[in-house]
Amino acid sequence: HKKNGYLAPGFDTTDLANGLLWVMEDKSRLGNLSQEARSTVVQSFTQQQSAARYVDLYEEMLEKI
Repeated sequence: HKKNGYLAPGFDTTDLANGLLWVMEDKSRLGNLSQEARSTVVQSFTQQQSAARYVDLYEEMLEKI
């Protein structure tokens, strides 16, 4: 929250609107959030990590059969 984006509570449209305004009102903030968001995705969602998550999910599903 406020590191690589803005996290509003579910179904809280007022806070979501406030978050959008908070992000958009400062171009420097928007740039920093964008860079941090990309960095998070590059580090946390590699092909190997995604494949491992799918394998874990499939194995979990097979255990329930």
